[in-house]
Amino acid sequence: NGVLEDLHRVFWAAVFELNKRMSDNWSLKASYTYSKSEGNVNNNSYGVIQGFSTYSDPNSFINGYGRLGRDAPHQLKASGTYIAPFDIYLSPAVTYRSGYAYQVYEELGNDNAGINIYAPDGRDRYDAQFNIDLRAEKAFMIADRYRLGLIFDWFNVLNDDAITGYA
Repeated sequence: NGVLEDLHRVFWAAVFELNKRMSDNWSLKASYTYSKSEGNVNNNSYGVIQGFSTYSDPNSFINGYGRLGRDAPHQLKASGTYIAPFDIYLSPAVTYRSGYAYQVYEELGNDNAGINIYAPDGRDRYDAQFNIDLRAEKAFMIADRYRLGLIFDWFNVLNDDAITGYA
């Protein structure tokens, strides 16, 4: 029953940012994050919080310490705005994230018991995600008192269909 005392999780990150405020009709914000998430309690499950017995079985700790399920070491984000002629605002947003780590697991029997085949060292990852979103916006003044805005959003422009989990 004392298995829960050995739970451990560590996360750290370094973030680098660039910010160009609006001038000459354009602005830009970009960031790069390098991070690491490791331990023996996965960070994509709420089993322990909800009181389930996932970690009360000592076998779940065999080869259990390593990169966690939401570990994505590289993340790059960039967004900006350009004020085009006729005061049309164009705002792209680009996001790249390396794939989440996953652990190779083998079920033993029919009672959901299982064992990790090897320690999760980050070699097994889902697909990286690359996403581009675009926004166009135009505002109109009505009777010099009211403002009416039209917004067009186009999400996932390149139709990225990265695999983010297996059933």
